[in-house]
This record gives sequence, structure tokens and C-alpha cells, in this order.
Amino acid sequence: MNGIGTQKQTPGRPPVACLAGRILEAIRRGDLADLETGLAAAECCRPHCPGEPVAAERLELLAAVATRLRCSMARFERRLTPRPQGFTVYVRLLHHLAHSPQAATGPARRASSP
Repeated sequence: MNGIGTQKQTPGRPPVACLAGRILEAIRRGDLADLETGLAAAECCRPHCPGEPVAAERLELLAAVATRLRCSMARFERRLTPRPQGFTVYVRLLHHLAHSPQAATGPARRASSP
């Protein structure tokens, strides 16, 4: 089996990025079992790194996206909506978490206006 439960974290890649990437891959393959496993794992992600606010924020975002994606899919499966609502937004957020480098933990710098 090459599912979410059997894949290991890529060295040097944050756990959030790995899990978001695995969920995206399950969506791409249309593998509902792996998608369920990934969503469940992501929903269990709770910020546990108080000294790293950016990492905690990314964990919190991943858990929220997974929860909302699961709710959207459940409503669609029960035929309460014609399509999974918010699906594109959730996929974009997962893509962002999977592929963007983790930001520095310092305050964000804003470009000054001329």
C-alpha cells in the first residue's frame, strides 16, 4: 500500500507540508480512503509549539482546512449541495501549505511605498 498512512515525512520538509501534500495527492488520485486518513490526521494537528508561532499557525490552518473540507464533502455526499462547497479554496490552501517555504518566525516586513 502506498497510502497516506504508510508514507514517511520527507527530510527537511515540515510535517504540515508533508501532510498537506499527501492530502492533495489523495485528491489527485481520487483515493477516498487515503483522503479520509489524511483529513483525520490533519484534524488531529493542534498547535503544540508555543515557541514557534508560524509553525503553530500553519498547524492550526491545516486542521481547520481539513475539518471544513470534510464537512463540505459530507454535505455533497448527502446531496445537500450540488458540489463540494469551497473545494477550490481548500485545495489552494493545501497547495500553499504543501509548497510554500515556512516563513521566518520574526515579524513580517512590509515593502515601503515610494
